[in-house]
Amino acid sequence: MSTPHVRPVVPCLAGLLVLVLSMHGSASGQQTANLVFRGVSRPVAMSGKDLFSVADAALALGFGVSRDTTTGVLTISGHGHQVLAGPGTAQVPVDSRIVEISRPAHAIGGVLYAPAEFLEKVLFPLAGATGTWEPVNRVWSLAPEAGAVPSGDPGAPLSIDVAVVHVDPTTQVVFRESGPAQFTPQLVGSGLQIRWTDRKVVAPFAERRFDDPLVAAVRFEGDGRTGVGVEDRASA
Repeated sequence: MSTPHVRPVVPCLAGLLVLVLSMHGSASGQQTANLVFRGVSRPVAMSGKDLFSVADAALALGFGVSRDTTTGVLTISGHGHQVLAGPGTAQVPVDSRIVEISRPAHAIGGVLYAPAEFLEKVLFPLAGATGTWEPVNRVWSLAPEAGAVPSGDPGAPLSIDVAVVHVDPTTQVVFRESGPAQFTPQLVGSGLQIRWTDRKVVAPFAERRFDDPLVAAVRFEGDGRTGVGVEDRASA
């Protein structure tokens, strides 16, 4: 089996890092925007010229996302906030208030898409950021909102929990972090390597192997303080 497609959706500000390894690439012709924040670029699927995947954008900003399979409603949580978004949503419940957007969210092919206004009014402020959209290059350029201070002690060692969950045809590798941190992902011959650049890492284990069709092992390298490797099944 060839090396699986890897699409990282990884936060800098929140304590959650999710990698999705899939047997299949994105649909032919599907457009993708890039969301750039603190020097890290993350992909966000698009539909048409101005609709963005709500889940992709939320995950890229460090939120956790769960989906009600019956209603298609997404629960977005993190940074001390909770948002509910579903098909037809134009009045978005955010914590204990309602944020109105002029155009509702739509479900297309099982994916919830929303206009830029949803990102600008709902997600970006909750992540402590402001964004500028460049339609020609399809790039969101984000900057910290004035006065926004990420939670957590930036100097403390970073504790990490790891989970590997397979839901055919994808595998999610979830790293739950104890606080905000900067990292750099890199594709290597054995799979994927992640290095934290501003925090020491307290590793939960040296190596753990998994009975998963896509992920063979997760191992923390060296003294467990600088990085982690995700070994794909093809190279095992």
